Amino acid sequence: MSIEYGKYNFDNLGVKTYHQFLAQPKRMSTDGRQAKSSVVYEKFVIPYIKKTESIIDIGAGRMAYVNLLRSKGFNIHAYEPSLMVKGANKLDMKGIVNNILRAEKEVKNNGLFDWCILEAVINSVVDDEFEKAVLTTCNATLKSTGTLITCTRNIECVKKCTNKLNFAQEQRVLCIVLMTKIMLLALTAV
Repeated sequence: MSIEYGKYNFDNLGVKTYHQFLAQPKRMSTDGRQAKSSVVYEKFVIPYIKKTESIIDIGAGRMAYVNLLRSKGFNIHAYEPSLMVKGANKLDMKGIVNNILRAEKEVKNNGLFDWCILEAVINSVVDDEFEKAVLTTCNATLKSTGTLITCTRNIECVKKCTNKLNFAQEQRVLCIVLMTKIMLLALTAV
């Protein structure tokens, strides 16, 4: 293509990097406090994955879906650099390192991943280097025939939810599913 599109510039946003969990939609929790499910997982991951495939969730949050699918026999791994100790306001360094080592062992034994899930992470990126690091990590974890599934929040939803000050009641998620042979773009209500 000979069209020059330019580059998005974060400089004038005036936004500082903040804790990733603050930008996350409310969804299923590991302790049952939230019953809200993930549209990405429920509509675009679970119906398509097979137990013979390897999956990594980058930015897995509190790992509710990772733990759920693992308990059902799926080969799913997590990378969550902000994993918190349950009930405390501190990083779970042991959990973070264990997740990295588990994913590393999977790659050593079986090669790169068939699926990479990046749900509601890119919406928290506030500079070019962080964006590049996140997307490079996704690319580096996938087989050449692998599938990246990513999504971010829809601006209309953010405005609406911010006005209501209740993200848990009504959310809209823009899901972009990139598959090796097709591209599916879906706007869906939670």
